[in-house]
Order: sequence, then C-alpha cells, then structure tokens
Amino acid sequence: MDSLGFTSLIRDVVQEEKDRPPFAIGKLESFDGRVRFDGEQRATTKRYKMLDTYTPAIGQRVLLARVGGSYVILGGIT
Repeated sequence: MDSLGFTSLIRDVVQEEKDRPPFAIGKLESFDGRVRFDGEQRATTKRYKMLDTYTPAIGQRVLLARVGGSYVILGGIT
C-alpha cells in the first residue's frame, strides 16, 4: 500500500466513525452487559459497561451512548 492508499483508508475510517450516531437503543440480553441492538438478530458477544446507577433487567430496552470506540449503557427505557 502506498501513501495515497493509506491516506484514503484512514480518511474512510475517520468518516465512518463520524457517521455513527452518538446514541443507540437495544435490549439487554444478560446481566453482564450483552445487548441486542435494534435491527440486529443476535446479541453482541461484547459486554458493555453500565452506569452504576442503572439496575439491569434482562429484556429491558436500554439507551447506550457512544464513548470512544465503544458504548456505555446509560439506563433502561420505559
């Protein structure tokens, strides 16, 4: 890969990150922070962190905020 190709790749990655919404909604699938995001068929294998003030309830819809390259569960949606 030459420098022009590398620059183009980096530009695409940065643009994809900018295009991602700052919040997401999903359903809590396990007490360890696995979530099934709206529109997805399966729960994530990744375990997302939760705010200490949130008491998890399996099956509850949750709001997640994008922080860095990941998400944090903010709380349940009623």
